Amino acid sequence: MPRLATNRLTNRRKVRKSIVKGNTRKPRKQNRRVNPNRSKRRRNWFAPFGMIFILGLLVGMPKAINYLKIKKSITIKNLSVIGASALSMVDIKKISGLSKGVELSREKEKDAVDRLNQHPRLSRISIIRDMTGEVAIQIKEREPAAMIQLGKLFYLDEDGRVLDEVRKPNTTPMMIVTGKWNDKNKESIYKSALEAMQIKRTLVSSGVLENDISELHYDPSIGWTFYKVGLRAPIILGGDLSKEKVARMKTLLKYFAKKNISIQSIDLDFEQKAIVKTGDKS
Repeated sequence: MPRLATNRLTNRRKVRKSIVKGNTRKPRKQNRRVNPNRSKRRRNWFAPFGMIFILGLLVGMPKAINYLKIKKSITIKNLSVIGASALSMVDIKKISGLSKGVELSREKEKDAVDRLNQHPRLSRISIIRDMTGEVAIQIKEREPAAMIQLGKLFYLDEDGRVLDEVRKPNTTPMMIVTGKWNDKNKESIYKSALEAMQIKRTLVSSGVLENDISELHYDPSIGWTFYKVGLRAPIILGGDLSKEKVARMKTLLKYFAKKNISIQSIDLDFEQKAIVKTGDKS
């Protein structure tokens, strides 16, 4: 009998024996090649989880340390102020309610920041501290851009916000806003101050030098009047100001200066014309 037929017969007998014993699985083929060097690769799950854990520690540890620092109360051993210019260190400390020897908790720190935020000159406040008791109040002040007469003279910022009182002579040339309004009506004052700063921006963007803007005066009956440095004559702007009005004003001032004609007043409160009164006041 050929060798191939003998192998098939042997395999069939093995299958029958397996069925009799209750094993229905087909026997492995004898001619199948198995690589003895092949083995299952086990995935190493420790490496990625370990990296995530380490990254979590690196990110979370500084926050946890900072939280513990903030949470714990400390006694102020030294208190400094950073960024103060218009307000003195004494003023800042007095407003905040903090001083050397005070027990600084998270609640007291928040209360100090809230107190400082109520001052119109201050725009940004933060308190820096460490576990040794060193505490610094870091502030940013609003810059004054004009002054407004409200019984007393106060500073204005670019947004028309009334700042602190002018307590010493101002060495920098600065526009003054005056007017007929109720000093107790805060809404009216803020509206007028905001309009004044908008007029100032229009004048400057139209070519008028900022140092040439001496005064803006508000009168409910005629609106705004502009006083230019070196010119005694009032320039009536009316209820609003456009770049066309400013261009008209500049043309008129240049013309009368060239002709050496004195001006009593200029009224620009018209759409396409202006009324100029000339001659010396007498």
